[in-house]
Formats: sequence, structure tokens, C-alpha cells
Amino acid sequence: MWLFAMVLIITSSLLGSINFIVTIVQMRAKGLSFWRLPFFVHAQLVTAFLLLLAFPPLEAASVMQIMDRVAGTSFFLPTGLVVSGELLKVRAGQPVALAAPLLVPRPPGGLRPGPPGDGHRRRGDRQQHPQALWGYRLLVYSVVSLGFMSFVVWAHHMFMTGMGTTMSTFFQITTMIISIPSVVILTCFIMSLYGGNIRFTTPMLFATAFLPCSPRRPHRLPWA
Repeated sequence: MWLFAMVLIITSSLLGSINFIVTIVQMRAKGLSFWRLPFFVHAQLVTAFLLLLAFPPLEAASVMQIMDRVAGTSFFLPTGLVVSGELLKVRAGQPVALAAPLLVPRPPGGLRPGPPGDGHRRRGDRQQHPQALWGYRLLVYSVVSLGFMSFVVWAHHMFMTGMGTTMSTFFQITTMIISIPSVVILTCFIMSLYGGNIRFTTPMLFATAFLPCSPRRPHRLPWA
């Protein structure tokens, strides 16, 4: 039942992502270019692409695991597996092969609440102090690069699975590089506050409380 629920929620997320992408790309008002969109809309577009590209491997892995459970296949079942005291007679599968499709959507999924949260926080900032957004284009480029880089860091969860030194080095480097756009986004938010007539209302307190936290982990905040 858990696997079937995974398939359903992933399918709904994919359809919702397509809806967002088509709406933003094809249904903008006349004369509204991409560089005139609010930063929140850019963040939503990046999030939609994260869902659209990251979740299919997870859905495929869920379907394959369902087949292992109910159809007698052995995509991930190893030989020598004992269930209820009896040895299962299955062809050799690869349990570690399940790690990759499960972990590919892990970084994009972890970052998924980040861009919309950044956009919401920026919108709250703008309501509490009439200061222009500092580095608008830099923010957009950063959130796009953050989304792109999230697809090339998943194997930093798999260093103990026997991957080669070359692959380990690649994923170590990309894991360090992905922190750069995160810091750029944080810097832009701080610079946007500088010189503004800030009113520390409750929404502004929530927005500023985000700044000391890591921008790569906004979903850890209880109010995000």
C-alpha cells in the first residue's frame, strides 16, 4: 500500500508540475517577459522543473519494487534472502541498485521547499520595508543554478557503496559547488535589507529568522 501511495503522489506531483510550467511559460500577460516576473514566480518555475525531472526515477523504482513484491521479479532482491524462515528462490538482483533511483530525487526533493520559501520570504520582506530587491538577476541565476546542481550531487549519500575514486571526487566537488548559489541567495537577501526602513512585525521576524539558517535546508524550519 505504501508503494502504491508513492506512485499516486508522484504522479500527482508530476501533473501539478506540468501545470505550473505551462502556466508560467505560455499564459503570461502580454508584454510580461521573464525578467519582469516576480522572484517568487521564478522560484516556483524552478521547483516545478525539480519535481518534473527528479521524481520519475523514484516512481520507476517504486513500480519495480511493487513488481518484486507481487509479480515474482527480482530487480532488487538478492540471492540467499530468507523470509519467514524459508529461503526465497529468486534470481540475483542488486539491492544497492535501489539506492540510486531513491537518492536521485533526494537533493532536488530536499531543495524543493527552498525556492518557493525564498520567494515567500522575499515577498514578506518587501511588504515590511519598501526596499528594492538587490541583485534580482543574480538571484534568478542563482536559484536556477541551484536547481541544476541539485541533480549532480545525489551520490554523496553513496560513498560507502563501493563507487570508484573518480566518481567520489566528482560528487565531492559538486557538493561543495552547490553551496555557492545558496550563499549568493542569502547575500542578496541581506543586501536587500540593508538601508531599508524595516518594521519588525511578525512576518518580518519570520523572514529574518531564516537568514542565520542554512539556505540549503529551509525545510528544516518548523514554519517553512
